[in-house]
Amino acid sequence: MLRFDLPWLPPAEVRGNSRAHWAKKHRAAKRLRESGYAHALEAGHEPFQRAYVRFEFRHWRSVDLDNLSIGMKGFLDGLVDAGLIQDDSGDLLQHDGATLERVAKGEEGVTVYLWEKRASNDQLQG
Repeated sequence: MLRFDLPWLPPAEVRGNSRAHWAKKHRAAKRLRESGYAHALEAGHEPFQRAYVRFEFRHWRSVDLDNLSIGMKGFLDGLVDAGLIQDDSGDLLQHDGATLERVAKGEEGVTVYLWEKRASNDQLQG
């Protein structure tokens, strides 16, 4: 299992309910993609054939988990670009959910878990 501890949340421009200008969205998505790529290379892990992903968000206020998860798309695209996962389509990468922990202001972030899918019932326990 790989774990990426990121000291930031996806920018508002790439979240599900964003109404940002396309250029701002593009720049934010590019930064996320580059981050995913760099983290994948740094991990030095063999490529996953099929995988699960889980997001554990930390924020100082209650926010919509679906919008935060959508905002992580660029990061996942970077993992694909680096060859860590083959594709982020539903048959190769399955989302195992997302959680939100309330933290003090300034302690926001997200932990991304990625692990090999071996069997249809091989989900993260805990």
